[in-house]
Amino acid sequence: MPGFLDLPQHDLDQALARLRELSDRGRHLAALTLALALAGALLVVAVSGSVGVPLLIGAAGALGLLGLCRSDRTRLLVALVAQGDAWALDGVRDAAERLCSPRELRRLARGLRAAAAAGMTGAQISMMVDPARASDVRDRLLVLAERLSDPVVKVSAPAVAICRRLLCDAQHSPLYNPHIPEHDLGRVLDLLERELVAQA
Repeated sequence: MPGFLDLPQHDLDQALARLRELSDRGRHLAALTLALALAGALLVVAVSGSVGVPLLIGAAGALGLLGLCRSDRTRLLVALVAQGDAWALDGVRDAAERLCSPRELRRLARGLRAAAAAGMTGAQISMMVDPARASDVRDRLLVLAERLSDPVVKVSAPAVAICRRLLCDAQHSPLYNPHIPEHDLGRVLDLLERELVAQA
């Protein structure tokens, strides 16, 4: 399995096609959810529950698929921001701005502190960070959390995207996945420490 920083980059043409496909699918699912919910509610009120409830169940299913679709699109956008060369693609620049917003930076700082806490206590917290790995880098995680919380620290969107992937992409993150080489965690933290620096 390739290391966290060695994952293949997305082909920009394919990524653009995928983003468009996910946007179209999301719009269709949103419309389907609304139509099924309205029809189901009207039938429950006007006719009977036995007629309307299946449509409401269908609306719930469509809503779940819409959530998965949006999650896939967000994951792809974050990967493209981390890649650093996809600024011309629809949505990538907006995703980068959202990632660097104070709210998102605070959220990532909380995630780093939670990972550090898993290393300190050895507890498998809900996000399933590997406690042994987190313990080895606990102090570094806390320093990065402080940097993300500090308004005088300059953040680059690709570095913030890499931090988010470290915390949220369990399949590829050396914080979660024991099949990713452990030294990859040090490489990721080295990169983040270089990129998140106080402004002169």
